[in-house]
This record gives sequence, structure tokens and C-alpha cells, in this order.
Amino acid sequence: MKYSWKFLKEHIKNGRADIVFERSNEVKLAHQKQRDNSKNDYNNPGDYIKIKYMKWRSFKNANNKLFAVSDSNSENKIILKNAFPYNLRKGIQHYNLFSVIPLNENEIINYINQYIGKKKEIIWFVNYPIHQSIPDLWHCHFFYKI
Repeated sequence: MKYSWKFLKEHIKNGRADIVFERSNEVKLAHQKQRDNSKNDYNNPGDYIKIKYMKWRSFKNANNKLFAVSDSNSENKIILKNAFPYNLRKGIQHYNLFSVIPLNENEIINYINQYIGKKKEIIWFVNYPIHQSIPDLWHCHFFYKI
């Protein structure tokens, strides 16, 4: 099933989703492969995002895995197009907002609006911890139509 805009609006309320969204089989396999590869090289999935996208410095720990350390060039928040999007209908964009500290609703909406423009309707949510593939870095999913 490809999720429509209407379906997203019906199942995402107050920053939470009442279902677990699925990915296509092809995207699921690619997601699992990337997770497996990053487990070999990084301390955790959050450190992978911080090092690769948020400009954090990397050092190797005792297990020879990279861990992230912030410095003056490090980003504290970043928006990335979801590399492994849910199974959405054409015209719906799927992004993530990552932050080193949890954000409230106003902060989320303001940051997203700065990124995509205030004229677009957005839907956003934070996965429940049990469903988070990157539990060690706060993030939300958001969608908008093009």
C-alpha cells in the first residue's frame, strides 16, 4: 500500500503516529544493509549521522568504532531527505529533522518552515522509542507535498 496524504493526516496527530509505517521491500533491504554496514564502523547510528552529516569530529573507541565528538564547527540540528522513505504516493516528500536535544512542537515547525517555506502544509511525528532505528539521536519524520 502506498500511503496517501489523506492517510498520513488521519494517522498522524499531535506529533505521534497511530500505526507503524512500512517501506517497500526494496527500501527495507537497502535500509537493513546500511544499518548492518554502519554497525561495523560506527559506535551507534546517531554517531553515524553526526559524523557523516552534522560535521562532528570522529575518533575511534576501544572497539575500533567511530564515535562523534562535537566541536565549534559541529551542527546541532539538520534536515535530511529520508534515504529510506516510507511507501508514499508520488508527490509526497519524506524528510527527517535531527537534533542533539529534543525539540518542542514550535521549534520543530519553525525549523522545518525555514527549510521548506511557510506556504507548504507539513505533517510530522516522532516515532515511539520501540520503533526508532536511530534511538540515540532525537529526530522526527516530516512530510510535505510537492
